[in-house]
Amino acid sequence: TSLMMSSSSSSSSSTSFSSSLASSVVSSSSSTQEQASAPSPTHNTKSSSQGVDDDSDDDARAMRRRWAEMGYEVDTTVGNEQRQRRQIHQQRRHSQQQQEINSAEFSKDAYLTDSFARVHNYLRISLTERCNLRCEYCMPVEGVPLSPDGNLMTAEETMRLASLFVRLGVTKIRLTGGEPTVRRDIVQIVEGLGNLQKHGLQSLAMTTNGVKLTPRKVAQLADAGLQRVNISLDTLDANKFEKLARRPAEWHPRVVDAIHAASARLGATGGVGARANVKVNVVLMGGSNDDEIEDFVDLARDNRVDVRFIEYMPFTGNRFDREKLVSFDDTRRRVLAHAPELVRSASDDPSEVGKSYAPPPGSDSRFAGSVSFVTSMTQPFCGDCNRVRLLADGSLKVCLFGNAEVSLRDAMRRGDSDAQIASLIAEALGRKKARHAGLDALPHLPNRSMIQIGG
Repeated sequence: TSLMMSSSSSSSSSTSFSSSLASSVVSSSSSTQEQASAPSPTHNTKSSSQGVDDDSDDDARAMRRRWAEMGYEVDTTVGNEQRQRRQIHQQRRHSQQQQEINSAEFSKDAYLTDSFARVHNYLRISLTERCNLRCEYCMPVEGVPLSPDGNLMTAEETMRLASLFVRLGVTKIRLTGGEPTVRRDIVQIVEGLGNLQKHGLQSLAMTTNGVKLTPRKVAQLADAGLQRVNISLDTLDANKFEKLARRPAEWHPRVVDAIHAASARLGATGGVGARANVKVNVVLMGGSNDDEIEDFVDLARDNRVDVRFIEYMPFTGNRFDREKLVSFDDTRRRVLAHAPELVRSASDDPSEVGKSYAPPPGSDSRFAGSVSFVTSMTQPFCGDCNRVRLLADGSLKVCLFGNAEVSLRDAMRRGDSDAQIASLIAEALGRKKARHAGLDALPHLPNRSMIQIGG
C-alpha cells in the first residue's frame, strides 16, 4: 500500500529577524551583567508551593523546611536513604546555581535537573496558538479563545529563550503550535535556531499537520537547518479526514504529498531498522480510525517513515471519552499480527516517548520503515521524562498534564537577566512531580487545550 492509496490565517511576529540572530542573541547574552539576586521560588508562578510533612529528626525536619522554602517537593514515600541522596543532590545544585548568578556562563544540565535526577535536555516550543485544522481530539469545534498578539512572544523573545536553554544544556528543540507553518517567518525562525547548533544544539525538529508543508517549503526548511519532522495524519481516507479534522477532504492529498516530500528530502539515517527522520503521528480513537491500524502498518512497510500510534489523551475542550481509548497492548497485538517481522528496537533512548518496532538491523526484510507507540495513558513514561514546554505566550510548562506554569515572557519584559530567568527555570523544574495524576484523575483536572500547549 503506498501513500497514494487515498486521496488561514497567519500569525507573525512584530518584526522579522535574520539568520544571524541566534549568534547575536548568544553574544549579547554573554555580555549581559548578571548581578541581580535570584528571585524567590514562588515568584511569577501560577502554582502554589508544596506542603511538607514533619520529620521526627530535628535536623532532617530543618533540612526539609529549607527545601520547602526553596520550592522543592520532598517525596515522603521513598526511603530515608534515597530522600537524603536527593536532598544532597539538590543542595549541591542550588549552591552551584547561586555561584553562577554573577556569571553569564552556565554549567550544563545544572539548571535542567529536577528533584528526581531527570535531566531535561528537550525543549518543545509552541510558535503559535493558531491552527488551520479543528481536529476533534485537539480542540472543540468552535475553536478556543486566542491570546492577544501582545501576549505572545516575539520571534526575538523566542530566540533569546531558545539560546538560553541551549546554554543550559538543551540539545533538542521541536517546534510545535497550533500549526507552526502558519507563521510567515517560519523559515527565518528555523534558520535562527539552526545557528544554535554551533552552541550545542544537536537536533532541530518540527511537528506539523502538513497542510502547508509543500515540497518547496520542505526544501526551504531543510536548507535552514530542520532535520526531522512529524506529520499528523489520523486517517488514510479523505472523507474520514473531513470528519476528523473538520476541514475539506480536498486538503487530505496535501498532507500525503507533504509526507512524500519530507521523506524524499529528510529521509532516514542508516539501513534497515534505522529510525526514520519523518514520523507520521496517528492519534487512535476507538470507533473513528482504529479500523485503519493495519493500513497504517502497510504505510510504514512501503515508506521510510515511522508511523506512531498515539493514545488518545484528555485535554480541556476535547470531550475525552475513555471508551475511545485504544490501548497500547491492543494496538501492538494487531500490529505484530499483521507484521510479525517487527521487533522492539534495542537502541531506544530511555527518554524517547515512542516504543519503536522495526525489522532487526541487518535483516533482509522489505519493511522500509518502523512502527512506534506513544503510551501516555496506559504505560506512562514519566520516570524518564526529559521534556519541558515553552508555550506561545511565553509560559514554561514542565509537565504536559500539569497546570503549573511560569511566565518567562513576563520575566524578559520586566528586564530580568539570563541568570534570573535560569533560576526561574530551575525552580519550576524543582517543583515537578514524579508522575502525572493518572488516567482516572486527568480528565477531571484543569489544563489548557492541546492547541494551546502544542503537545
